Amino acid sequence: MVLERLSSVFALHFVEGVPRKDISKYSFEFEGTHYNVSTAIQYNKELKHFVTWIRQSNGSWLELDDLKYPNTITHERLTFRAKETTSFFGGRVQCRNRGNTSSSSTVLSYRARCPPIFQ
Repeated sequence: MVLERLSSVFALHFVEGVPRKDISKYSFEFEGTHYNVSTAIQYNKELKHFVTWIRQSNGSWLELDDLKYPNTITHERLTFRAKETTSFFGGRVQCRNRGNTSSSSTVLSYRARCPPIFQ
């Protein structure tokens, strides 16, 4: 498949969960623009229940679970199993880079601000 254009947002759906734990592999570059996962949807088969995880600007994750309402919990990284991930949503990342505008320095700047999702 060859992409000619790409929206500013994207969605990925996984019927069987994601195949590998390093979800940072789902971030990508397209025509010099970096795209990053910013939301993950977890499905717990035992409870038949969905939970939304939203990445904060500091790299932490906000867990939104209506079974825990009214509490929300902030985590340093996603704490559920990769196979429970059903969907990712994300979009363009605006990397502010002072001075040097080469793509390699932009990626380095991005990686410094946005650590890998699962480790």
